[in-house]
Amino acid sequence: MVLPRLTTPVKRLLLIVALIFAVSTSLRINGSSSSYWSDVVWNGVRISDSPKGVLLSKPKGVRTDEWLMFTPAILSQARSQPPFPTSNPSYGPGKVPLIMSLPAQHYTMLFRPALWGYFLFPFEFAFAWHWNIKIFGLFVGMFLLFWALTDGRLDLSLAGAAMVQFSSFVQWWFSSPAMLPEMLTAYALGVTASLVLFTPQPPVRRGLWMLVLVVSIVNFVLCCYPPFQIPLIYLALCLVVGFVWQKALPIKPGWVLMSLLIAALLILPWFIDCRDTLAIVAQTVYPGHRESFGGHLSIAHLFSGLFTFDIDEENCPTPFGNICEASNFYPIWWLSMGLGVAGFARFVFQHGMYRGELPQHGRILGWLSERGMKVMLAAYIAVFTWYALAPLPKWFCHLTLLSRCTEQRNLLGLGLAGMFLIVLCVASRETSHPLWSERIITLLGWCGAVLLVFIVCRGRLPSFLIPWRLAAFGATAVFLGTLYLIAPPKLFAIGFSALLFCKTALVNPLCAGLPELLESPALNQICALVRSDRSALWAAYNSDGSELIKACGGHVLDGIRIVPDLPMLRKLDPEGKWVANYNRYVFMTFEPQDASLPPEIVLKNDIFCYVKIHPGKAAELFPALKYIMASNQFRNPESARLKLLESFPQLRIWIYQLLSD
Repeated sequence: MVLPRLTTPVKRLLLIVALIFAVSTSLRINGSSSSYWSDVVWNGVRISDSPKGVLLSKPKGVRTDEWLMFTPAILSQARSQPPFPTSNPSYGPGKVPLIMSLPAQHYTMLFRPALWGYFLFPFEFAFAWHWNIKIFGLFVGMFLLFWALTDGRLDLSLAGAAMVQFSSFVQWWFSSPAMLPEMLTAYALGVTASLVLFTPQPPVRRGLWMLVLVVSIVNFVLCCYPPFQIPLIYLALCLVVGFVWQKALPIKPGWVLMSLLIAALLILPWFIDCRDTLAIVAQTVYPGHRESFGGHLSIAHLFSGLFTFDIDEENCPTPFGNICEASNFYPIWWLSMGLGVAGFARFVFQHGMYRGELPQHGRILGWLSERGMKVMLAAYIAVFTWYALAPLPKWFCHLTLLSRCTEQRNLLGLGLAGMFLIVLCVASRETSHPLWSERIITLLGWCGAVLLVFIVCRGRLPSFLIPWRLAAFGATAVFLGTLYLIAPPKLFAIGFSALLFCKTALVNPLCAGLPELLESPALNQICALVRSDRSALWAAYNSDGSELIKACGGHVLDGIRIVPDLPMLRKLDPEGKWVANYNRYVFMTFEPQDASLPPEIVLKNDIFCYVKIHPGKAAELFPALKYIMASNQFRNPESARLKLLESFPQLRIWIYQLLSD
């Protein structure tokens, strides 16, 4: 057997995971940071207190992609009339929900198990289904992939899945619109299916794995985030090529190619539906015209995984921006590379190759082919590390699509390659038996490399890398290096994954339901106004309230715009003076100004777009505008033809109606 079949213990494990998934969903368990809305939609509740629904940990303000945008967007889809439309003007023109991975009445939902719950269950249970698919789907997908890579090692497959699941990068990007867990689940199942289809299989089993591969490819593509997807595709190629090379399998890609063709045909109608929307995105300043050609990542950022065990929302290096951008994978794979180089050197000396005896190329290829997957992973790490640190020719980046990736998002592929390499090396350590001299030299090299990185980073991160923290990071590196090289391989794998679990397991809070968004008196009042007049347009002044209005199913002029509505924005900017400020993915907020002044559009920090316009002038430009939410009370609302409808002063929410002439 080239690939191991699932044993009884594995089947029991998968059954236990399924039971935990079912129980968690029935209890409405999720990891949303939506409790952060408690500052806005609940009287007297603060994040520092105990927000409703939070069982463990606390909501993370930095996860704005989730609590400020994605969760309200799902509610917007559910509360629209009719529910789950394929177009939602509040987020931009065209088929925005289909490129945002939102639930919609579209055939592609058949390939997106995480979204099935919204069509089957009440909202809180559906939301829990979605979150638990993220958690348990990722674990099962990675477990099966490691099971295939390690020839059926249950212990290492569990450890490998845990290393990926609880890496700092995955946890801090867990709830982003890039759908990272769903993307990685589809990716892991797709690679596993590809490996299976390169091996001899009975017809029925081959058909089932082809189905898995087709669904995984479609799901992966629909996640619609090329900066993550492009490096992952190259990593998948390395794994498959390395597997076929190492196992000396005949090169028969017919079943995989057939699956790719079927998946492409299934994706084609989606592409036709979304091509106009994608064309608008392609013409935006960001992300459409963003290109990367390598070399824009510092050593400090590339190897920030060394800081994993003392970095969080409060302790984050300032140059990285925030904890999500600073998160990374711990680069323990350096040790695997070091042992590999030492093993190759021993092979060369043992066979006298340094004396130039011929023919030697056959022996070298034989040694490499026995380690095909590790060699391909090492090559991937080398190439993409170069891309992160040094520029590549523009023609090469365009040809390989690396120009559509970014050095920072490339960290995902590098980190996963490192995790695969670690587990494969641990699996082979029990038979390769590296010499003690090789282990000591590798440990010294590891310590030297870590010290060199700290020296380089110290000048860039002086306020973060203070002496005691440097000492702690150094001690952690020495401990993990020693554990990897000296302890039994199984002990290292379990110990390392346990350390990651202890550090990151509660990055996302453990919550029951969404009481902050579904039971808030203030939000329920907003929803009642939306339901009473669904044709009305809203605007939010100096407020995040635009996303609350969207969560009620209302149509809003401002707020987060995934795709810019250029015809609407040109009404604010008829001369096109500020096109570069709004022709992008932005969070747009209205700000009041004197009625005698023309509208003005200002961009800050590349993502926050402030539209300065008098409410009366906004009503002239947009006749359907009927309601305004503000975070401050208007001093003279009558002059702007505003009538106060509702007020929640403790929450800094005032809702006005625009009166007709």
